[in-house]
Amino acid sequence: MKVIITESKLDEVIYNYIDELFAAENGSTEIHTLESINHEEGGTIENVYDIVNDDYYDDDNDGEYLFTWSGKKYYENHAHQSFGRRLVDDAPIVEINDGGKVRNLDSYFGNLWRPVFIKWFKDKVNLPIKTLYPQS
Repeated sequence: MKVIITESKLDEVIYNYIDELFAAENGSTEIHTLESINHEEGGTIENVYDIVNDDYYDDDNDGEYLFTWSGKKYYENHAHQSFGRRLVDDAPIVEINDGGKVRNLDSYFGNLWRPVFIKWFKDKVNLPIKTLYPQS
C-alpha cells in the first residue's frame, strides 16, 4: 500500500511532535525565556537567553536549559576571541542542549525537522534564528 502525505501535513506532524518532545512533564508546552547568567563573574550575559519549560522550576530539576539563544551583538562583543569572529555572521544562533532529543528527531525525520523547528522556535519564543546548532 502506498501512502502519500503532503509536505504541509508532514510539517504539521513534525511541528506537533517537537511541541510534545519539548513539553514539560506536566504536559505544558509553554516555553520561558530567561536572561543567561554569567556564573563566573555574576550578572547577566548580554544578548544571550536560556530557554526552559516548566520543568526548570521544579525542585528536583538540575537547572538544565532546553536551548540557548545568542544574538549577533554577543558575538560582536567577543570579536577579539576566535569564536566571536567566526560566529558573528551565523547569529542569531540557537543551540539545542539535549543530544538525545536531537538524535530522536534525526532518526524519525532526517533533516526535515530543522526548518520546522526554526518555525516552532520563532512561534514559541519570538526570537529570530539564522543558525541552528543541534547537539547530537
